[in-house]
Amino acid sequence: SCVRATPMPTRKLARAAGVLGHAPLEMATPPAALPFERIAAYRLLAVLGEGGMGMVYLAEHEFLKRRVALKLVRPELRLSQTTRERFQREALAVARLKHPHIVTVHDAGEERGIAYLAMELVEGQGLDERLAQLRQSGGRMPVREAVQMASDIAAGLHSAHQAGVLHRDVKPSNIRIDTHGKALLLDFGLAQAEGTAAVSVTGMFRGTPAYASPEQVNA
Repeated sequence: SCVRATPMPTRKLARAAGVLGHAPLEMATPPAALPFERIAAYRLLAVLGEGGMGMVYLAEHEFLKRRVALKLVRPELRLSQTTRERFQREALAVARLKHPHIVTVHDAGEERGIAYLAMELVEGQGLDERLAQLRQSGGRMPVREAVQMASDIAAGLHSAHQAGVLHRDVKPSNIRIDTHGKALLLDFGLAQAEGTAAVSVTGMFRGTPAYASPEQVNA
């Protein structure tokens, strides 16, 4: 059923679209266009964006009144066992991690055959958007900003590696910059956790070739 919730004020809805940087501020999908009113304990409020495996929504935990970024498996992939396993892998991988430069996962589960992942909201923009803005303006990222961002992500990756988790898809669109300039790593859908078997399709490259490490390319 469609959402019957009271529409969010335009300014708040626009601000929500910038969370996780998945959509331009003016392009958040209004509540009336959402596929469900709620899933599990979460009420869907707006579409934030989409990726190859999932759709991301602004949602609110109805009891805690906490806003989250709720990731759901894309409708056309809900029957794919590989996608469901990768979704579960992301939840299990991030559950091992707690670090200021890694987006926190609050909750995960499945209802009506739909897997979901509730993540913290990170207001700001993606590194890919930041770089696109700089290219459009002909500017350059200040050295101090670039060094700080690299340090933030390196710290997050080090923490993940210490916990036995390899991200395997580090790229600008998987790095968020919050409103204070702090960089956070997200999207562990292709992560490999120590002690777990790889989930992949034979002959399919895992990750994004343009940003892959030499180890991934040679694997």
